[in-house]
Parts: sequence; structure tokens; C-alpha cells
Amino acid sequence: MSIKLKIFFNQLNLNKIVGNTLFSDFFEENQCERIKKGKNYSYFFFYKIKLFRLIKFILKIKFTIKKPIQKKVLIFDNISDEILNKFFFNFSAQIIKSRAEYIEELYLYPKIIFIFLKNFFRFSLRINYLIALIETINPNLIVCSIHNSKDFSIISLYFKNKINCVLFRSSVNNDYNNFYKKTYFQKIFYFGKSFKKFNETELICIPPIETLYFSRFKKRYKKKKIFTICLIDKGISQVPFFFKKIPKKNFLREKDYFLLLKFLNKLSKKFNFKILIAIKGVCKFEQNYRLLNFKKYLTVSNYKTCDRLNDKYSSLKVVLKSDIVIGCDSNMLNNAFLLDRKAIMFSSKSVKNSTFLANNFSKISCSNYMNFEKKFFKIKNTKFNDYLFLSNLISYKNFSEKFNFLEFRKKLKRLSEN
Repeated sequence: MSIKLKIFFNQLNLNKIVGNTLFSDFFEENQCERIKKGKNYSYFFFYKIKLFRLIKFILKIKFTIKKPIQKKVLIFDNISDEILNKFFFNFSAQIIKSRAEYIEELYLYPKIIFIFLKNFFRFSLRINYLIALIETINPNLIVCSIHNSKDFSIISLYFKNKINCVLFRSSVNNDYNNFYKKTYFQKIFYFGKSFKKFNETELICIPPIETLYFSRFKKRYKKKKIFTICLIDKGISQVPFFFKKIPKKNFLREKDYFLLLKFLNKLSKKFNFKILIAIKGVCKFEQNYRLLNFKKYLTVSNYKTCDRLNDKYSSLKVVLKSDIVIGCDSNMLNNAFLLDRKAIMFSSKSVKNSTFLANNFSKISCSNYMNFEKKFFKIKNTKFNDYLFLSNLISYKNFSEKFNFLEFRKKLKRLSEN
């Protein structure tokens, strides 16, 4: 089964998507048009769609003139991890919805209107509104866990000398310098290899917040490894602007993903392995696309899927129910070994720089099934402590085990009170 990838664009949100041509009918049914070479797409067409979306947004929104609730801590973007609120701030923070599709209410409080008009030509309408809303609430601390949020970068720079702004990242990879040359963050809590201070950004290493939370449940799942393999699904490869070019590495990673499905199909059939799949997509469109992928490529596999539509932490729960975790480049692989599960990163064609902290012992890079099977069993048959040592992960595991969470929470509290 050949893997042919083409670019489609979603006519509803104007995103460009790397899609498998085997599922062209699915894309067409979901208003995604295949981009054809030589065809010119005018800016007028896309601005017309944007205008339509703006009108639709205004019609569905609720307006209020009341003053927003005052809170010391704001969580920027409701897609940020809920753990920030219920584990670090005991539900005492206020969540700011920053994405148009989630905003249900707009404040027309006089101070917000004044600040909005004062900055009218500095930023986009949405960012101007968010700045005005935050300045009116006047918190002591703003936190965000969207690791590549350009919006939070603007917010962090704007409130540089006024409000503490903290970004939580699962990891910092080798693209660190390139990413932060284009963005600004006051303070970053991250997990991984040590990096020196970049420009004015303060970098502080902590374990991933998800594993800090879920490590409490490890004993509950210790004897419940129902599945042999947990496959960490990969989100659909897309860019949010139609006229932005999709990097070549996105195509290579998507090819790796479908090749991994082929190999797991053979492995499951040959050894009767049960596979549990953690679907990454957070909307019906992405979820349904991946379900079609599994139906087409895992034809003889004994597999079960678990989605995130109603449970944002389903991926961590399925990791704890499995013996070994595998996926293409994903931060979840780092969470897996911290939760006492062996993790494998698969990479055949894509670049070798990754967020996964293990060395080549835990990475499978091949395009031949027999080589894949041989390396898979080498890792599977290795004892967990030996796996940590051979993968060069023992120092990260020890750091996570010894981390003083109570002291860290006190530090956050001090930031929220200053």
C-alpha cells in the first residue's frame, strides 16, 4: 500500500493540511479541497471567507458591560492544561479564552474599550481585546502551557514590566534557538536538556506537569497492563495560514506515521499483540480521519482506540494501561518513561532531532519490517532499569523522582502575590 501525500485546504478554517490521497473522499466530504498545481488562489477569495467568519462570530457572541472578575492568576488560552488550575492553583485561577471559536462573551466595560482604542493600530483586533481584558483584570501572574503560542509571546512582551508571565513547556528541543529568536517569553518552566538563558528569558527545569499529576496513580495501574503496545497518535500535519508553505519535514513525519502503522499491523498479527491507541485529535474532523487511517492500515490488528474529546488526559491513562509505548516524535514519550513505561520513538525518513530525550537505543530508524521487529524486541525484552540506563534516561528519571513539588508550588504562589 503506497503512501502518497498531497496538500488540502480546509474551506472552513483556511488551514492547509498534509493528507493521504487514499482518503481524498473523506477530505472532500469535509469541505477540504485538494490544492492543484498551477491553480491561482486569490487573496480576495480568502478575505471573503474571513469576513463571513467575522460576521458569524459577531452574531453568536454575547456582549456585556459588566466588569470582569478580578483574579490574581490568569490561565491564558482555555486549551492550556487543566492541571495548571486544579493541581497548582486549586481552582483559584481564571481562564482567559483566546481563540475566536471558543470566545462566547465580549466585555464592553469602559476601561476595556479605552485600552482597546489606545492600542488599536498596534496589534490585531483579537490581541488588542485580550490585552485590554487582562489589563483591566490586572492579575499578578499569567500562565500558559501552549508551547508555541505566538499570542502568549505578544502578551508576555507587552506586560514585561507589569505582570509575571510564565510559559510551561513539556520539553525544549534542538529548535530552541530558532523558535525563541522570533518570540519573547519572560519565564519558561520546561523539562529536558539544560539550556542557558536566551536573551532575557529565564529557563527553569521541572518535570512535565502532566507526570507530576499522574505519577500519583502509577500504583493503581501497576498490575493492569492489559495492552502490549500503546500507540501515541500523531496530530494531523497542518499550518493555520493558506499562503504559508508547509515545511518538508511535515511530509516526512506523516510518511513515518503511516509506515509505523504498517509495521504495527504486521507485528500485531504475527504475535497477537493488543494495541491501545491514544488519539491526539481534539475535534471530530481529526478524530474521524485517524479512525479511517486505522481501519485502512491496521486491517489484521487487535486494537482499541481512546480519544480526547471528553477526556484531555486519556493519553496518559492509556500509557499506564500498556506495557510499552511507541510513536513518532512526541512529548508523550517522555511522559511514558517517567511513568515507568518503556518508550520507543519511530523515525524512518524524518529529521533525527526530536523532543524525545532518549538516545538511539530507544529509537527505531528503519524502512524494513524485519529490522523494525528485531529492534522492537530488543527493547521490549530489556528490563526497565536497564532500559533507562542504556537509553541515557536515568538522570531525567531521578530528577523527576526527587523533585520537590511543594517547594515549587510555593514559588508559584510567591509569583502570584508579587
